[in-house]
Amino acid sequence: MKKAIIITLAIVLFSAIMVACNIDATLGIYSEVAQSTPSTDVVLKEYLGYDTTNSKYFYLSDDGVYTLSSSTTKKIIASDDNQRVVGAFMESETELYVLVESKLKDKMGETTLKYSANAGESFDDIATSAAGLKGMLSNGFCWNDSRIYFLKDGALTEFNTNICNSITVLSALNSDSETEDEYAFFSLNETTDGGTTNRFYVLKYGESAPKKNLEGDSTYYCGFQYIGGEFYFLYKDTSKNLSYVYKLNGDKFEQFVKLNFNLKFSKTQNATFYDPGYGKLVVKCSTYFDEVYLDTQKVESVKNKYASNICTADITNFKLRDAQVYVVGTVNSMLYTIDMGNPNNTPVQVK
Repeated sequence: MKKAIIITLAIVLFSAIMVACNIDATLGIYSEVAQSTPSTDVVLKEYLGYDTTNSKYFYLSDDGVYTLSSSTTKKIIASDDNQRVVGAFMESETELYVLVESKLKDKMGETTLKYSANAGESFDDIATSAAGLKGMLSNGFCWNDSRIYFLKDGALTEFNTNICNSITVLSALNSDSETEDEYAFFSLNETTDGGTTNRFYVLKYGESAPKKNLEGDSTYYCGFQYIGGEFYFLYKDTSKNLSYVYKLNGDKFEQFVKLNFNLKFSKTQNATFYDPGYGKLVVKCSTYFDEVYLDTQKVESVKNKYASNICTADITNFKLRDAQVYVVGTVNSMLYTIDMGNPNNTPVQVK
């Protein structure tokens, strides 16, 4: 009897040890999985432009500037341990500007403007009269701590604004599809005789005088369009969780339409475009698309047609490539084309 008890206890103890070992081994495997670094795709920040001659697309990602042609990607300027790409701008099909910030110990934070005349095959540093550029948009707008500029033919032209304490980008990109002009919407904290003033500026590329110069709080505006001489703004009311298109009437912002879906708020995202042939303002919301008829102020939501397979994607920007074909940048390192001449067509991934 005593011998049987001892044998039984030995078996129980051995089983307990084996179970413990298995638990440790299992936890060890899960622990390794939990602690491993997941692989991440390149985050596409903005689509820059298209080289028709060489069928080559350009885009800015979180780790540099890339080209995409015939299913081959090529990094032409890197964000790495030595430098950070702050912004990029294609002035023409072959002319490319890239603003980089140094990470080197003796030059930490210094920025350099690089220029390529041959579609990114080689770059030269170019000197500018503007000190300490802080950012550059993909439509040629640049700024430092106190001034805004546009970059053209290798030179910076200063916009006629007051001295600023701080500059915030409200809308990173706007292309007027009717004229192919470029605009940007900035919020500035300006120094005045009586103190400081918050002010909006609507600026047109190539013109030093602002199109609009308004006082006000710009916190909740997250998009902008200039259509047929009218100014439209995307607005998100975070307190009510509602989103709108506002219209500028003189110097006042007035509600134009309420969107069916909420905007994904970002001060550098302007996920909207207007195509005259299609006749609607197209707005990418956090889920799906809303289309706005500007004449009747009717809003319709779209989940299929041209919006299928990108309707729930995080979109960085739209840019007209040719005719009514738009290139769409998405954060998961993919470009798509949508043909608004045939809006029933599904988007096509650029390869």
